[in-house]
Amino acid sequence: MYRLRRILAWCCGWMLLLGGGAAWAQAKLDNAHLDQLLAPVALYPDALLSQVLMASTYPADVAAAAEWSKANASRSGDAATKAVANEQWDPSVQSLVAFPSVMDMMGRQPQWVNSVGDAFLAQPDDVMDSVQRLRVQAQKAGTLKTTEQQKVVTQQSGGTTIVQIEPANPQVVYVPTYNPTVVYGAWPYPAYPPAYYPPPPGSVFASALVAGVGFGLGVAAVNSLWGGFNWNSHDVNINVNRYNNINVNQRLDVNRSNVNWQHNPANRGNVPYKNSNVANRFDAQRQQGLANRQVGQAGQGGQRLGQGGPGGRPTPQAGSRDAARDRAAQSFQGRTG
Repeated sequence: MYRLRRILAWCCGWMLLLGGGAAWAQAKLDNAHLDQLLAPVALYPDALLSQVLMASTYPADVAAAAEWSKANASRSGDAATKAVANEQWDPSVQSLVAFPSVMDMMGRQPQWVNSVGDAFLAQPDDVMDSVQRLRVQAQKAGTLKTTEQQKVVTQQSGGTTIVQIEPANPQVVYVPTYNPTVVYGAWPYPAYPPAYYPPPPGSVFASALVAGVGFGLGVAAVNSLWGGFNWNSHDVNINVNRYNNINVNQRLDVNRSNVNWQHNPANRGNVPYKNSNVANRFDAQRQQGLANRQVGQAGQGGQRLGQGGPGGRPTPQAGSRDAARDRAAQSFQGRTG
């Protein structure tokens, strides 16, 4: 009987992780499910992780960006982000093409992207707490530490341990490679094993499994990393100077050095929100943004009206980009249900 209960609990956990049904998708995730979901990325540098969380709330954009990254595998770093500056993706998604290995994983796991985005929109504080829980666990297992590629800083704040991860060299970013089933030591939720999405055999991103955290080639990404966390207040921050240096078409107020990130429903496209509370907050704006884009596609030979280039001038090929984005969204929905 005990074994049967464990099997049922494990199945329920994976149903929730994979978005199995509206009732599951609307439920608040507990620590076990959040840790299971965040395990593959919790050890990313703070800035990169913050932008992965932001981007996951725009799953159709992620799908389109992953296709672009796959077709432009030789491009990375700030140069890659600048190359997609005219794409109609959310800036958080544009920033991630700087990291082809991240785009590869997110492109192959659209349901995971959607689940992370849903959790981050519905339970942002709990998601950030999960990251800290996992980092402390990895430290105790002896696998998360300062290396030539990263700097790990641990602080105590109000009785809470805060673990920050930063690039050792601000000019070069290394994306960590690790097996979540190993790097966290003894997993505290046996019925909910950590999610693990290794590169397929033979992939350019495949690497030998190690007991700890490994690193691939460094990426020259300075301005592409403009995100960050205020762990104490559970805020996600944007470094305005870095953001404006790379997002020349979508600049922020230069009079502020940092601003808090807020989800932009107009960039969500035709992927609905699965959590009812989140949908109540954002879906009307999402549908309005989708309608505006469709109107823009219909005008001036399919170009987006009043958007794109400087001064609100339509950018060439905008209509074709929107069509590609919609195809990616449809593909995403077809793959995830």
